[in-house]
Amino acid sequence: MSFVPAIRVNAIAPGLVETLMSQDWHAARALWRERSPMGRGAQPEEISHVASMLVASGYLTGEIVMADGGLNLT
Repeated sequence: MSFVPAIRVNAIAPGLVETLMSQDWHAARALWRERSPMGRGAQPEEISHVASMLVASGYLTGEIVMADGGLNLT
């Protein structure tokens, strides 16, 4: 039985997100400053834009969106 297209399954794999929970993660923040092409962690709004795009698309399914400022490229 197929649930597509009524049910789609996608995921967001964020890297460091600038939140109160991560404010004391000094090593992680240093890693993103030094190695991430964006040179910083994401703002929560930036991750929510990715989620909005996934929800708005009626076509995407089975995707994992890396949202780590390019750190996976280094």
